[in-house]
Amino acid sequence: MNFYKHYIGDFQRDTGHLSLTERGAYLALIHHYYATETPLPNNLDSLCRIAGAVSPIERKAVKVAINFFEVVESGLMHSRIEAEIHKAGEQSNTNRDIALAREAKRRAEKQAKEQHENSTNRAKNVTRNEHENSTNQTPDTRHHINQEQTHTTETITMVEPTLAASVCLAMKLQGVIDINPSHQTLLALLNAGATEAEFVQAAIQSKAGGKGFTYAVGIVKKQREQAAKLVLHQGAMPITANYSDSITAAASSVFKDKYIKEQTQQSMEVEHEPVKQIA
Repeated sequence: MNFYKHYIGDFQRDTGHLSLTERGAYLALIHHYYATETPLPNNLDSLCRIAGAVSPIERKAVKVAINFFEVVESGLMHSRIEAEIHKAGEQSNTNRDIALAREAKRRAEKQAKEQHENSTNRAKNVTRNEHENSTNQTPDTRHHINQEQTHTTETITMVEPTLAASVCLAMKLQGVIDINPSHQTLLALLNAGATEAEFVQAAIQSKAGGKGFTYAVGIVKKQREQAAKLVLHQGAMPITANYSDSITAAASSVFKDKYIKEQTQQSMEVEHEPVKQIA
C-alpha cells in the first residue's frame, strides 16, 4: 500500500506513554508493514534493520515497539493494520470494477457513434445516387405543395387564452406579479359574472397598497358580496300621505314668502312717493 489512513487520535492514545525514539521505531515498523502488506519478521536484528536502529537506545526502542504486534506462525501481525489492508483491498476491487464498467461504457458509446456515422454516410451516398439518376426527370412538386399547405395550417393555428389567463395578464400589466390563473376564488368570481374591468381596478388598488394578487381578488369578492346584500326597489317610488303633505307644505311656504315680499315692496314704494301740493 502506498497510502493508509492515519487516525491521529487512536495513535496518540495508544502511544502516549512512549518516548520519542520508541514512537519513531513503531512508526517505521508499521510503515514497512503497510508497504509490504505482510507480517513483520519475528527477529530483532531484522526488525532493527527495517527500523534503521543502530545504537543501543534505538535497538531498545524497537524491542518496546514489538509489544504492539502479535506473534503468529508467519511472523509479527498487527490486527488494525490487517483490517485496513483488507478494507483497502475491497475498495481497490470496487474502484477497479467501476473503472472497467466506465471503460466498457466508453467503448460502447464510441462504437455506437461510429455505427451512426457509417449509417449516415451510406444514406448520403444513396441519396446522391438517386438524385443523379433522376436529373433528367420532371421534378415532383406535390411534396413541396404539401409542405406549404402544412406550414400554412400550422401558422394560422392559435390557442385562445382562457378568461382567467386574460384577466391575470391584465392584472399583471397593472403591476401585480404573483398572478395565478388557477386560483379557486378567481375562477368562482368569473363564473359568477365578474368582469376583467373589476379585477383591473382591484389590481390598481392592491398595487397602490403594496399588496398582491390574492388581495386584489379579495377586493372583487368583497365588493360583490356587499352588492348582493343590497335590496333595491324596482320602478318609481310610491307617493305616501306624508310625502304629499310635505310637498303641499313646501309649496305653501314658497307662495307665502313671495306674497309677503311683494306686499313689503309696495309699502316701501308708497312711503317714498312725493306728496303733491294742492293749488
